[in-house]
Amino acid sequence: MSSHFPLSIIGNGPSALFLSFLLHGNIPYYDPDTKYGPHPDRELHRLLQPYIHGSGTALSLLDAMKDHRILSYIQFSYASFFSANTSPTSLLFDALIASEEASFASFESKETRIKWIHDTTSAIPHIILGSSPKPGGQWSSSDTSDDTEEKSLSYAEMLSLPGFSFTEFFRGRKKTESGNGIRSFTRPKRGDIADYYDEYSKRMCASSSHFLSNTVVTNVDLIDLAKPTYMLFYVDKITGNTYTHTTNTVVLASGVFEKPLRNLLNQKLPSATTPVLSSLNLPIIGQTRIPIISPPKDFNDIGSMEPSIIVPTCQPQLEHQTVLILGSGVSAAETVNRYSKYPNIHIIHMYRWSLEDPGPLRRFSKETYPEYARIYRLMKRVCKQNVETPTLHPDFFSNGSDYECMPNSTILDMSPCGKVTIKLGTGEIVNRSVNSIELCTGRSGSLMYLSPTICKLAGFSVHGHDSTTASSNEVDLNAVNKMSLRPYLVSSKPQSVTEEVSEIVAASSNSATVADNQAREPESTTTSRRNSCFSDEGDFNDTSSPSIASSIHEDTDGEYSLRLGNGLYIIGSLTGESLVRLMLGGCAWVAGDIFKKTHNTY
Repeated sequence: MSSHFPLSIIGNGPSALFLSFLLHGNIPYYDPDTKYGPHPDRELHRLLQPYIHGSGTALSLLDAMKDHRILSYIQFSYASFFSANTSPTSLLFDALIASEEASFASFESKETRIKWIHDTTSAIPHIILGSSPKPGGQWSSSDTSDDTEEKSLSYAEMLSLPGFSFTEFFRGRKKTESGNGIRSFTRPKRGDIADYYDEYSKRMCASSSHFLSNTVVTNVDLIDLAKPTYMLFYVDKITGNTYTHTTNTVVLASGVFEKPLRNLLNQKLPSATTPVLSSLNLPIIGQTRIPIISPPKDFNDIGSMEPSIIVPTCQPQLEHQTVLILGSGVSAAETVNRYSKYPNIHIIHMYRWSLEDPGPLRRFSKETYPEYARIYRLMKRVCKQNVETPTLHPDFFSNGSDYECMPNSTILDMSPCGKVTIKLGTGEIVNRSVNSIELCTGRSGSLMYLSPTICKLAGFSVHGHDSTTASSNEVDLNAVNKMSLRPYLVSSKPQSVTEEVSEIVAASSNSATVADNQAREPESTTTSRRNSCFSDEGDFNDTSSPSIASSIHEDTDGEYSLRLGNGLYIIGSLTGESLVRLMLGGCAWVAGDIFKKTHNTY
């Protein structure tokens, strides 16, 4: 007999933790009466008046996430420095966490204008299932080669979740040399971030939630569309035991950073080149240091990461320890820097490059990210000189290590004893012997645990599920990136889809059980995130706007929505937001929708 949970969250990363915090009955309201005063954007302040606690409207910021007047104003007046595709709900919540970009420098400078009210009557019991060994998602994963000493790209307060910030956690555990707890613009270490999210789950998400870590969800299916009722199948990674439970609401929060991509992408070719590993010789799941030749393991490990370090079974006898690093992004640069700390290391760096698209490292300034800028300058210098032959830089590091560039190269073959055959950008074939290989070629997520019925409900055009011709919006469930589901984040779903899903579920119920199928006026109007094309004197100052009730829409066709189907939602990086701070608004949208359908009130 399967157990039952009212709500299930698949994934245990930051977005899942914040949604859990909301589902515990923590309700956000606009707070203009902080010591910083109201929000400096005068028009936003005016629009948020009904969402002040005690204003008499009984509305919270969860309602504001669907107020089309506010969202329209945000959409045309604000922009994200990080992405042109950031949703209005994300920008709105972000603007209330910190009114300016520079405010994220420290906990004290954020000037948050959100008041949290705990309402125990609103709490919804839920279960959180994640493949990492402790809450934190990809930050806490043990199936990755990422160094715990590696620094994050984001500042500490950009990684913080409401209610208990990273700074508060860090101050309670250690002190910096200055004795002030944590400096402004601190980029925390990966290990500290993992510990922070684990502690957050214990402090802020413990009373109404049940955590299952080291758990891989293998299938989600729909057994009743009207109620709705879903069935989850999952396996314990440690014991191998399998379990099921039913649930009325499913939130997909498994992210797009689950596993490293196995294929090396070459800018000169329309598709992936030779795979780094043969599909017949994939390494054993769950290990990080594995031999090149290893028998495949018959285990449907959909949620775990694939190993990103490859170690030859027989080590070559080399004068210097040699590592081959593949990739042109931040993780590759971080790995180069990590190995450069050891003396007498020979670092070979293979990366793709074109003058038209020189890669992601170009966005990082030498003032803020000196370690990345240093690697980028060398990569750029080699390519500007039109050098596509191996280029050795013996003096790049001061500790006897050297750095060899191989731009636009492709691995053709690898032997069990570490001999790697490489095709250079010039077409020349060279061989190198290495002690280890680090794959830093990017990550993707997986939604392979969704049944065809769920995909049909969400309106996905899925390769392998549909017999129709592939469209530009087709979703590859085994390689989901942050843009994969963007086309589906609208509230309108064709009636024919709902009818077809109803027929599928009914037929399935008749034939077999699913279990058998696996208010003060602000003094300033300035904010650095305002769109300069719009003045404060625009149409949004019209006080004859529609009533609040009519401005809070309910599934208007074409409106932004994180509900994929009845009782089915997505949050986090699956929505296209890759920064923790920009995932919070989407979680608030989903929590508001769930509360409304569960309690018909907040």
